[in-house]
Amino acid sequence: MPLDDVLLELKDKYHKDLPEMQSRLSEMLQKEDYEGIYQEVHKLKGTGSTYGFPEVTELATVLETLSRQTYKEKSEDLHNGLRLLEKIHKSHEQSTGLTKNFNLFENDVFTKLKQRVKELDSNDI
Repeated sequence: MPLDDVLLELKDKYHKDLPEMQSRLSEMLQKEDYEGIYQEVHKLKGTGSTYGFPEVTELATVLETLSRQTYKEKSEDLHNGLRLLEKIHKSHEQSTGLTKNFNLFENDVFTKLKQRVKELDSNDI
């Protein structure tokens, strides 16, 4: 099997596994297992770009930081981040390739989550 076909199969499997990953993260969030969330999103951060999902890596980077912080809106922010992961998955499903109908970087929720990271980082100084 040519390498391109193998990579395409791996990307397809990764895409199909995203809902299961999101489900595990949601269960962890319900249990307030923030360490588990951190570990899972850390994996997503590393694998997203590898499999052709740079939006997953960007979102996971933000969620990784938020999962390590202690603040009032943490659960809500992580929940909103998981909803964005679902939108990324669905947009790839619809466009079968690079995301065309969902731009993470123009999403208000993602912008707010990134702002939260900046605020929390500035409070640590």
